[in-house]
Amino acid sequence: MLVQRPRWGSAELVDSGLTSVHLRDGKIDYLNARQSRWTDVLIEDCVITTLDLGGWVGSRVSLLRCRIGTLDVGGARFEDVDLRTSQLGVINGIDGLKGVTVDESQLMELAPLLARHLGIRVA
Repeated sequence: MLVQRPRWGSAELVDSGLTSVHLRDGKIDYLNARQSRWTDVLIEDCVITTLDLGGWVGSRVSLLRCRIGTLDVGGARFEDVDLRTSQLGVINGIDGLKGVTVDESQLMELAPLLARHLGIRVA
C-alpha cells in the first residue's frame, strides 16, 4: 500500500501490525507505534517530529532521507532496519538501536551518546 504526502498531526498505531507499506513525502508530528510489529515498510522523504518505537519490532524496514526530531526506541528490536540517510535528533532508549544499520556520519553523531551510555570518557 502506498501513502503519498500524508499530513498527520498524530498517528496512533499502538500495538498494530504493518506489512508492505510505503509512506512517502509526509509530515507527521507524532507517530506512536509502541508495541507494534512492522514488516516490509519503507518510509521515505518524511519529516517526523516524534517517532515512538518503544517495544516495537521491525523487520525489513527502511527510513530513507527522513528527518526525525525525537526517536524513542526503548525495548525495540531491529531486524534488518535501515536508518541510513536519515537525520536523527534526540534518541531515547539507546539500547533499542541494537541491530540497526546507520551510515558513517550518523555513527559520528551517535558517538557521544554511545560513549555516555557505556560510561566511556573521552579526553
